[in-house]
Amino acid sequence: MYSSDLQLKIRVEGMPPAKREALSMFSPQHPHRDRLAALRRAAREAMSTGVFDPFSRIDRIGMEVIVANSVGEVYDAADYLGGIADALQPPPLNVPDLSHLGDLADVTVYPDDGMIHRVQFELVDAKSSAYEVRLWKI
Repeated sequence: MYSSDLQLKIRVEGMPPAKREALSMFSPQHPHRDRLAALRRAAREAMSTGVFDPFSRIDRIGMEVIVANSVGEVYDAADYLGGIADALQPPPLNVPDLSHLGDLADVTVYPDDGMIHRVQFELVDAKSSAYEVRLWKI
């Protein structure tokens, strides 16, 4: 994981959160709540270098995601991209209980996932599951 003033790179062991249902990714009942927490924890670590210039509302963002899948999950690119994009923005106001996230509830990479204007996605078979997310200003 690293960051520069132009981009942020996040690496996480395991599989990414996938968005396939109406239930908020931030809900304590969401089946991928642990994956969301792992991504937010890794994002916080990547941003902690002090070098990264956070995204502002006027930025257009590019997102690249590479998923190494060893478990044969059946989610598709849209499911993973939606889950990752949601996980890196502020929690929605309609999820009143974020206590399961602790201080991870405050981790925000960008104000709104609608700022993402370019996406690249790759899913590869692997011996162990992990993924990388790279974000940059367009």
